[in-house]
Amino acid sequence: MSGPTSDPNDEGAPARPPMKIGRYIVLFVLIALGVATTGVASRRSDASKLARWTYERAIPNVAVVAPTRGGGVRELVLPGDVEAFYNATVHAQVSGYVKQWTKDIGAHVKAGDVLATIDTPELDERLAQAGDELAKAKANQALAAVTAQRWNSLRASAAVSQQAADEKVSDAAAKDAEVAAATSNVQRLKALKAFANIVAPFDGVVTQRNVDIGTLVGPGTSAGSDLFAVADTHEMRV
Repeated sequence: MSGPTSDPNDEGAPARPPMKIGRYIVLFVLIALGVATTGVASRRSDASKLARWTYERAIPNVAVVAPTRGGGVRELVLPGDVEAFYNATVHAQVSGYVKQWTKDIGAHVKAGDVLATIDTPELDERLAQAGDELAKAKANQALAAVTAQRWNSLRASAAVSQQAADEKVSDAAAKDAEVAAATSNVQRLKALKAFANIVAPFDGVVTQRNVDIGTLVGPGTSAGSDLFAVADTHEMRV
């Protein structure tokens, strides 16, 4: 009597669940590999784009111009100042007050033209005193000359000693020297008086006038003491 037969496949029935889990694991691994592959490919693509963009930006952009021969003359304009060939400031040589001025800014003058006149009362007084001293010296000179002549005549007759006659001659010579000194002093003061007229040093144009009637002026070349400025504009320089 035969009993129920057993199916060989019945022994493997409990192993089916592990087979399904293995499929899931394989599927998960395949998905993970696909995601990893896609990520790596994306990163490689981004890295390639970044490298290409960096290389393009590293190349400098330059403008290229083809050289050609110039046809005309080119002018170069530069800034500059135009000045007169000669430029002089005029100062006072004597002390006094400005009596009048005759030339103003922009006036054309010739060498020697009077620009202004200075009233010099102190110098005039000194000149008058020097004239009186000269007159006195000449009077003393004349008296000494006559006295020396007379004593020389008396010496010829032995009425006076040689020593006395020589003293009178020496006194006459001293009076001659005093006249010469007084004459030189008068001439010096007259020459100084001539500077009461402020004149132009050369032909040109008056560019400055720093005086007015009644202004006190004096000799000196310090800053601010110049009375006039004259520029010679017949030639200019840059």
